Amino acid sequence: MRHSLRTLLAALGLFLAAISSAQALPVTWTLEDAEFRFGGTATGGFVHDFLSNTFSVVNIVTTPGAAAGSTDGFGATYSFSLSGAPSTQLTFLEESATSTDLTGDNVLFLLLDELLTPFGGTIDLAASSGEVICDDQDCIPPNPNRVFAGGSLVGVQVIPLPASAMLLLSALGGLGLLVRRRA
Repeated sequence: MRHSLRTLLAALGLFLAAISSAQALPVTWTLEDAEFRFGGTATGGFVHDFLSNTFSVVNIVTTPGAAAGSTDGFGATYSFSLSGAPSTQLTFLEESATSTDLTGDNVLFLLLDELLTPFGGTIDLAASSGEVICDDQDCIPPNPNRVFAGGSLVGVQVIPLPASAMLLLSALGGLGLLVRRRA
């Protein structure tokens, strides 16, 4: 009986470790049906870690389209995020941009109807989301030269089976064998 109690307590410890390691995993967010008003699209996405509020694996591509009667300069590949504290405004810089002087650089602003979640889901883009070619080094205020006609971000949390969960399953199997053997 004493051996079974120790096994049960060990299994419970492994179970708690497995649960704590799977609480908040990074979420992969992908643009879906993101089209600009006068042509052009945005595809791709990024990974967001909710606990540290960091962005990684940013790869968003916009295709050229009209804006205020011109197609010059639009369409870029965005690979950096300037987004900080939890916010409904996400800011992405193109590959060649520097954060010290944004003059002439393309910047993508995604204004969301709600904050990114740690579990994924679907979040609509607000009507004022869009792409801008910056007139000054700070790119303030962010008034997009072209805005989205619609679209959303779809987040998926990939939950890998951690090693502690495998140990938990093994311990529970061993406990089951002990109980069966005693019976």
